[in-house]
Amino acid sequence: MTVGHRALVSVIIPVHNACAFLRKSVESILAEDCLLDVIVVDDGSDDGSLETVEDLPVRCFRKKHGGVADARNFGLSKAKGNYIHFFDSDDLCISGSLKIRVEWLQNHPNEVAVGGTVGEVIDEEGRVVELYSIALKRWFEVPERLTLEYLEKINKFPTSLWLYVFRKDFVKQVGSFDTFYSVCDDTDFIIRALHTHSIPILHVPSLLHRVRAESLSKYLVNGHCVFKRRSCAEEWLIRSYYGLPCARI
Repeated sequence: MTVGHRALVSVIIPVHNACAFLRKSVESILAEDCLLDVIVVDDGSDDGSLETVEDLPVRCFRKKHGGVADARNFGLSKAKGNYIHFFDSDDLCISGSLKIRVEWLQNHPNEVAVGGTVGEVIDEEGRVVELYSIALKRWFEVPERLTLEYLEKINKFPTSLWLYVFRKDFVKQVGSFDTFYSVCDDTDFIIRALHTHSIPILHVPSLLHRVRAESLSKYLVNGHCVFKRRSCAEEWLIRSYYGLPCARI
């Protein structure tokens, strides 16, 4: 759907018990100069998360807890836009970054998606964790175009779902998120996407990535980010299935 020359962007935000962070996360998206369809999917929270954003111009849905993959699939079923952006309930969008990626896709009709880069890592209080910000930026270093062949040459997965804007038709082509995975469903999704198309990367800082004690895949220990065993195990399983080198974490 487009209005004039502005494309409608559906931003899907799954949330489970993030009442302390959700509103600021949503507000950072709403501040973007884009035509937005913001979809917040409450995946069985018991801390009143959804109530913190019900007064904002977003569409709110509640569902029984089924995990982040199930929440993303639910959000996709409600999406009205021609473009899809997935966002975490505790991260912050860097001003102007979503608009840059959406307009880039509009100007490159043969591309199915476009990625950005990580800005900084912040803690629960919003303070920049400098050492891990440096480490994460190095982890996410990628060429100007992400390809499956590139992943086959390295022993890590240097990207994440929240850095991308996708065309909705391409998301439908890739298929739904696999609910078997509790953490790395996004890794599986992107690898499936790369089986049919490479994805250009704009070196535009796109978000402030928050790491907190309750994060699904990692947490802070003395200012450093540590991947949890479940995340490591699922990534190993996915990469092994697709014949990719396994990350050393």
